[in-house]
Amino acid sequence: MRNLSLAITITFLLLGVNILTTNAQELQQRLVEVEQTKIKSKGNVVRIVNKSKPLLNAALAELQTVFAARIEAYAKKDYDTLVSQISPDFSAALPNGQTLNYEQIKTYMRRNLDRFISIESQSITIENAMVNGNEAVIDARQTVSRTQKFADGSVHNVVTSVLQQETWVKTANGWKLKSVGSEREQSTLVDGKPLNPNKP
Repeated sequence: MRNLSLAITITFLLLGVNILTTNAQELQQRLVEVEQTKIKSKGNVVRIVNKSKPLLNAALAELQTVFAARIEAYAKKDYDTLVSQISPDFSAALPNGQTLNYEQIKTYMRRNLDRFISIESQSITIENAMVNGNEAVIDARQTVSRTQKFADGSVHNVVTSVLQQETWVKTANGWKLKSVGSEREQSTLVDGKPLNPNKP
């Protein structure tokens, strides 16, 4: 069960970091405050309505496009596209103090694509954002519901949610995810039941 907890934590980093709402039936509008910027979303279409911070607005609009491409890549199990959005100097700080680098993240991404049978729903809410030149730091809340194969071969529904800090850097080849950390408000449900990471 401890190994399962670690795998799900890594899943937060890989799926949660990069997923925008994709439920086509979800037509209810949500208004999210990002500093003083208001983002209106309907389904998977996001429109920034505050014109007072053009740099922030432009960065968030571009990141939404990046998220949409990543969503499609997960749906198609397109490993190359997923990797192309990660910076070579990427690092992730897990709650247990472990740090993952670029090569380790690529390995886990490959394993997760093998594990995931289907993704039922995915969402991301940017709760805070700051842009400094070509770097954007965001607090993103992600929730993912999926059907997943476990190491013992059994298949389960897993719902994960986390609020975490992400740093994105704009390069000549687009925005790249540089780091993930400060995970909090984390929860995991396996077949509707809370995961107990301390259970053997």
